[in-house]
Amino acid sequence: MPKQLFRNAALTIACLLMTTGAGSAQQRYYSQVSAMPYGSSQNQAAAPVIGKYTSEAFYPSPLVLNVTGMDRYGNLSGSIWGMSTKPQNGWDPAWEYWQKVFGRNAQAVYRNGQILITFDNGATYRLNVSGMELRGQFDAKNEHRDVTFLKASSVAAR
Repeated sequence: MPKQLFRNAALTIACLLMTTGAGSAQQRYYSQVSAMPYGSSQNQAAAPVIGKYTSEAFYPSPLVLNVTGMDRYGNLSGSIWGMSTKPQNGWDPAWEYWQKVFGRNAQAVYRNGQILITFDNGATYRLNVSGMELRGQFDAKNEHRDVTFLKASSVAAR
């Protein structure tokens, strides 16, 4: 029995080291949102939210959320990107790629089972974590929409 406990502890430590190292490339750009921990969320497990998620909430425009890491305060590293249509002459719209990187032009925080992503323009995603999916709301000036993201992988894509 002690060997099994030691093995489980070693595996847990190895997983934690891998998940915290996954976002280190983007961490250097991350501006600290809060110097003080929020409530009792300081020692949350990062593993449930790390990964790549996709959504069809804005179909046919793809939406991808990529969470690569989390610090001890719940600040997330990663990005969210998508495609949007721009009007043009004729019937077919032009497509434009956009990306928001956490710590640069967006902030993302995980606290109490919820992810809050805030863009520089004030638009927000408020997502509840539930197993392999994130469910919640997108709110902007004139737009309020239910959104669901499905986890595509347990290891964040680069």
